[in-house]
Amino acid sequence: MSRVEIRVAHAGDRPAIARFNERLHAGGQDERLPLDGQVEGEGYRTPDGTGQYRRLIVAHDGAEVRAGMVLFDTRAVVAGDVRNFAWVYNPVSEGLIDRTWTLAIVHLVKWAQGNRPFLMCLGVGSMDEKWAQFMVKMNWRHAPVPFLFLPLRPKRVLRDLPALRSRPAVSRSASLAAAVGGGAVLAGILRTQRVWATRRAEVDVTQEEMFGPWADVLYDAARADYGAAVVRDQRYLEQLYQQGDDRYRILRVRDRSGAEAGWTVVTSRRMQENRYFGNLHVGTLVDGFGTLGSLPAVLGAAVQRLADEGVDLVIANLSHDSWVKAARRLGFLPGPTNFYFFVSPGGAPLLEPTLPVGEIHLARGDCEGPLTLAPPTPLPTGGIRLS
Repeated sequence: MSRVEIRVAHAGDRPAIARFNERLHAGGQDERLPLDGQVEGEGYRTPDGTGQYRRLIVAHDGAEVRAGMVLFDTRAVVAGDVRNFAWVYNPVSEGLIDRTWTLAIVHLVKWAQGNRPFLMCLGVGSMDEKWAQFMVKMNWRHAPVPFLFLPLRPKRVLRDLPALRSRPAVSRSASLAAAVGGGAVLAGILRTQRVWATRRAEVDVTQEEMFGPWADVLYDAARADYGAAVVRDQRYLEQLYQQGDDRYRILRVRDRSGAEAGWTVVTSRRMQENRYFGNLHVGTLVDGFGTLGSLPAVLGAAVQRLADEGVDLVIANLSHDSWVKAARRLGFLPGPTNFYFFVSPGGAPLLEPTLPVGEIHLARGDCEGPLTLAPPTPLPTGGIRLS
């Protein structure tokens, strides 16, 4: 492989990035690097250069871009300490179509680890993926993030879910189950209704246009409940879920004394021939935070809002044991996950025996966000800083 320079992409790289994407397309690959400029309000930097911002990192041979990935710098609380880290996503290498550039992604990741030893990646779909196997070889620790689902319209879900339609024997069984009411699914829905009916008398739920100082109040009150979590303060949240982006609904939950109990962000989308959900109307718990004792009410508010929107199915990926237990208490069922979490060696003690995945708070809003589970963005996509 020819020598490559690893650096932050700048506006002058856009023609080379476009050519890189064209070569991948010609080689039969769907992966692409983003061309988009910075979304207004996307990132901020403190005087020492830290803060929250996205950067596109490229491997460049002097004439062409040969690999790239996005680093999303932000902060996390790990065992009580606030630490800078970066999410890693959208890794793409020309090595997919030309073995000459196989090592470009290796140099890229080594550069990233040298500049930001604490890296995390979330949402990898399978341990069989090349990217997953590569991170394992780089000694990154990993764990699956549980997938949970609640069919609010069980007959339609059981009949129309592609995973069931694709297997005739299973499909016939699903149709029979749908005809008799869905069994455990129906029982789960009734349990959700009972628990939420009890909890909703204890809380006030409001939809907010944007996150405000109240998010900081809640974060300060609840952060000690978690072994690790991204710093979900107002500044972080208002840049992820920008005012005017109506794909997301922000639900604020307070107890009867007015104290902040938690919040969730939800979205819904009518799928069209989706490989996982067919044409179902799917609601997603995108993000959330709260005191652990308030989680049934917080999750109940999310389910109620999505039910009011007429969704067929509510889904979530949640890692923390208390969030999973609260969801199960509401009637959510566990399913096979395609959502894996990776941590670089510099991210210790995450995913070590002292801090397992069940003590780490992760949700769909982390890393890249909910992607195809949310409606198409009305805003410029990518949010990448080309400085």
